[in-house]
Amino acid sequence: MKTTKFLLFILSIAFCLTLIFPQTSNAQRRDYFTDEEIELIRDANEIDLRINVLVKAIDRRFSVINNDNSQEKQTKKDSVKWGELPTGTRLQLFSDIANILQKAIDDLEDLAARQSMNEKLLKNTGDSDEDQENARVLRTNDKKFPLAVHNLADASRKFVPMLEAALENTTDEREKGAILRALESCNLIIEGSSQVEKPASNKKNKKRN
Repeated sequence: MKTTKFLLFILSIAFCLTLIFPQTSNAQRRDYFTDEEIELIRDANEIDLRINVLVKAIDRRFSVINNDNSQEKQTKKDSVKWGELPTGTRLQLFSDIANILQKAIDDLEDLAARQSMNEKLLKNTGDSDEDQENARVLRTNDKKFPLAVHNLADASRKFVPMLEAALENTTDEREKGAILRALESCNLIIEGSSQVEKPASNKKNKKRN
């Protein structure tokens, strides 16, 4: 099963990353999502939508790091839904990015692990509205798993050159550590996506954030 291969690949590499790039106590204390982002993540029950929210959250941090004003009009429009852009030092923002990438990996790991149990859960689904909604989410997430994986992999391919450029331009060792952790996660995601068949192109599969 391709999701099982993905899970085993991710788990084996992710364990190594925790040994190579342990998080600093400062990064652990910082809440790496804004309040608005937390609400959007909570509302994104379908895995592809959740991954899109996480990718957008990373994009927002790169905008702050790069002092990118080219999207100012879009940023103001987004603020209604997303709130103000995140704040922090470069170290904090790169740590945020590394942590958000790890959050995305964790969410995919969790779903891959549960997919083998879904068939049994669906057979035991009751008739209550809550049970029916849970069943709908399970079926939808099973179908959306490949899309979520490849959306995250595509985003990671975009992040890699940005992280590599940042790595070359910093002399701060802690900042380098956060960037390297993010880079390793991106490479892990890209490699892991090769274990999952890419879904056919479909207009309905476009990002919905």
